[in-house]
Amino acid sequence: VDDNCNGVIDEENALNCTVYYQDSDSDNYGSEVSKCLCASAGAFNTQVSGDCNDSNNSIHPGAAEACNTLDDNCDGITDSEGATGCTSFFMDQDQDGHGNPTLSKCLCQGSDSYTALVPDDCNDNDGANFPGNTEICDNKDNNCDNVVDGENIAGCQSYYQDSDDDGWGTSDVKCLCAPSS
Repeated sequence: VDDNCNGVIDEENALNCTVYYQDSDSDNYGSEVSKCLCASAGAFNTQVSGDCNDSNNSIHPGAAEACNTLDDNCDGITDSEGATGCTSFFMDQDQDGHGNPTLSKCLCQGSDSYTALVPDDCNDNDGANFPGNTEICDNKDNNCDNVVDGENIAGCQSYYQDSDDDGWGTSDVKCLCAPSS
């Protein structure tokens, strides 16, 4: 009915109208562009807003976040933790390329202290301790083999077996960081 006699029936902003949001990508989520109408019309066909990209029907509130540099679920965060296609990054506090095996996050790319792809650091607070590092005489497990200052490592000295403690050794020699029993 043309209630105001202007020649237009059920025009925009009519009494008792309903807010419809523009849904150009037909994903049932509209952009913030709206009209108050008596019935849906054209692209103004949904009563749900919040679509942050109304030209891509896979992007809308509630969509699964994926590693694609887009905010798929319109929460204001791009490629959030746990997104589809994420990779486990491990805490690498000492930035030696080896991560703490007990601390990880599934991320699209490394960030903050979660940068290591390898979870094999035995001491993530010391950049001189990681698998494959050269073991040296320093009272640390430099190569993460669970042996501190083992035999025949960099900086070791020759020690001869002296079973009777007379100060004279036999020909049995070991290269050690310090004398042992």
